Amino acid sequence: MLLASGEVPPPGVVGRGVCSRERRPRRARRGFAGPTGIVTWVSTSVPSRSGKALYRVFPPGRLPISREQVALHQRSRLQGAMVAAVAQNGYAHTTIKQLVSLAGVSRSTFYKLFADKEQCFLATYDVIATMATERISRAYRAQGDWREQLHAAFDCFAEIVTEERDASHLVLVDALGAGHRMLEHRERMVGQFELMFRQSFARAPEEAIVSDTTIYAIVAGIRRVAYRRLLAGEPERLGEVLEDLLAWAIGYHAPGVEAPLRPPVVTPEGSPHLHQALKDTTIPALDPVQARGTLTHRERILSAVVSLASEGGYGALSMPAISARAGISNEAFYENFTDKQHAFLTAFDEATQRALGPTAQAFAAAPSWPAAAHAAITALLEHGVTDHVFARLAFFEILTGGPAAIDRAERSMDTFATMLTPGFQEHPHVPEVVGEAIIGALWNVIQREVGYGRSSRLPELAPELTYITLTPFLGAEEAARIAMNPAG
Repeated sequence: MLLASGEVPPPGVVGRGVCSRERRPRRARRGFAGPTGIVTWVSTSVPSRSGKALYRVFPPGRLPISREQVALHQRSRLQGAMVAAVAQNGYAHTTIKQLVSLAGVSRSTFYKLFADKEQCFLATYDVIATMATERISRAYRAQGDWREQLHAAFDCFAEIVTEERDASHLVLVDALGAGHRMLEHRERMVGQFELMFRQSFARAPEEAIVSDTTIYAIVAGIRRVAYRRLLAGEPERLGEVLEDLLAWAIGYHAPGVEAPLRPPVVTPEGSPHLHQALKDTTIPALDPVQARGTLTHRERILSAVVSLASEGGYGALSMPAISARAGISNEAFYENFTDKQHAFLTAFDEATQRALGPTAQAFAAAPSWPAAAHAAITALLEHGVTDHVFARLAFFEILTGGPAAIDRAERSMDTFATMLTPGFQEHPHVPEVVGEAIIGALWNVIQREVGYGRSSRLPELAPELTYITLTPFLGAEEAARIAMNPAG
């Protein structure tokens, strides 16, 4: 992820480029680009709801910079406006009218620079993610051995999340609701952090095999811990758990342990990217005529909601679209649901209950906690093979539904996380934050498989996900033994 030639950071977006000991004095000021074309201010405050322009615009008359530099300046102002508007309203409720007002540009200027709101958001995301990863990479490379490098990277990450909370919130929280195309941008950012772990593990004095799935899970777990702190409005608390997170991550580097590995996944040449793969695996709509004789109005509404959401997320839902796909009247809709959000969350709740029921039963039937954890993970993966509605809603579409939906998603993950409770009781030395990281790791690994159309292969992940879950509690060697032979 490289910045476009001449790209400048949006105001207030990870702009100092230093961490820890390298940190320079913080300044916040407003202005406009000078002769060099470099934006000279950093504005870290979110504007009032008045919609007044955030930044000084160019004075009338002849400008001291070229047209290209003017366009670059306007582009950066719109990206800064995106950070501010999303911080106030969330992605779904941010409008182009708000963006041009905050940036101090015309609507025509916006459309010269971006095709639509989504493209502006993605460009803003990429700038923030690129600058953050470059800043973290510099901190990582400046240190000594492999553990010190990871420690420096963790510290820098926490600094960015704390100091640049609005930009961090956009990348780690708001981006989840921006649609399927955003996932490819997130995968590119994640890849940069995976590389750091691969390099560090390779530099360790003792060789150990840490699989790609495990490294992906580590990054996903750390991301979820930061996500939850931002969601709670407490990003500064991320620093409190860094040492525990680092110890958790390093624990998977286990020399002499033969950790379980999933069967190789061969991606054929020309396979679709994540966005296209999701588009190719939408939930088909029911035939309204055939459904009329077999399903109730409520069932047809929920089916329509799921189908529409799989095509375009929560934003694709509207009363006319739902009613038309369900083959019902608006009056019939309101006899069953108060609004589209009610129907959407009901569809998610029912899909989640279908999945967590068998998972809880499998957990309860196991003879010990380690075997129960393996049984619960296996049951969840097996359910994901056949219940495509659950797979799409729980791992993708629910994230597009705004704060209420995100809260519902977190509650469902917390329910699944109760499988870890006996582990914490039996092993009180394990920090609670490890549970947050493990659940984030499992959820994101499953999400990636579903997203790439590999739902049928989910059960192959059971040994490796069991190993990821048990290692912090039992140690890598014992976790690997149980993961590969849970009945032994």
